[in-house]
Amino acid sequence: MSTRLLRGISRKRKTKFIIFLFIFPMFVTYTVFLILPAIVSVILSFTEWAGINISQIKFTGFSNYVELFKDRIYWLALKNTFLFVIFALTVQYILAFILAILLQQNNKVSGFFRAVFFAPQVLSLIIVGLLFTFFLSPSMGLVTLFLEKIGVRLAKPLLVDKRIAIYLLTLVWTWRIFGFSMFLLIAGLQAIPQNIYEAAEIDGGRSLQKLWFITIPLLKEVSVVVMILAGTAAFRVFELVYVITGGGPFHATEVAVTYIYHRAFVGSRMGYGSAIATTLATIMFIFTVLFLYFSKAGTRRY
Repeated sequence: MSTRLLRGISRKRKTKFIIFLFIFPMFVTYTVFLILPAIVSVILSFTEWAGINISQIKFTGFSNYVELFKDRIYWLALKNTFLFVIFALTVQYILAFILAILLQQNNKVSGFFRAVFFAPQVLSLIIVGLLFTFFLSPSMGLVTLFLEKIGVRLAKPLLVDKRIAIYLLTLVWTWRIFGFSMFLLIAGLQAIPQNIYEAAEIDGGRSLQKLWFITIPLLKEVSVVVMILAGTAAFRVFELVYVITGGGPFHATEVAVTYIYHRAFVGSRMGYGSAIATTLATIMFIFTVLFLYFSKAGTRRY
């Protein structure tokens, strides 16, 4: 009977059914662990709850959002988060792009340096945080000892100085993620047909002209992917900040996700933390949509 039923099904429907069987487990996982928690978080953002007893959830309307927009620390955390995003879209990308240009050839030297620059990517963010905490330690940190050896004495320890602590964290973050971006850009560079460069050379094109008129335009789609991945990762930065500074000193290095943790879990205000998470997710969504829109608008010129 089952064989007759299968024979009656068209090949197109069989293909759709097989695709559904492959997609269904991931769809269920994605729904249970991402979509449903996101919906619950949005609902909780309109409540006041300590996060222990469900019966104590109290609906408060938009009070969390009203309080949020008056919260000075929230705006400071958001500013620091955008600083990470700016570094991800500029410093990190430029560094990854330059190294991708230099290391795109398949030889032993390029392979060695690719492995060196990619190595931080395989390290856990917790390990990276502990490593740089040791390097920047005011008592036995290697950076502090080096500065003392060359006669430079700091008025404040590097991670305690409110003016520079956040910039140190962005540099550490850049060091951690640029290797992955570099590999994506190398893959994009190697996918560009060489005959295009050869035709440009015949026409008298110089290196900078080939870079500007061939490489950058043809690498645009990969660059968009790299920037979106790096930008969304920068919005979600948590472990690095939490391990190295914990958001201090005096919230100078607080970012959005560490502030969510402090208010929702440490401060036992799940509703308020959910409101912060909802606004952050909304900002990330708007950022991605606008970035895709302007990148497509730029592509039409070529």
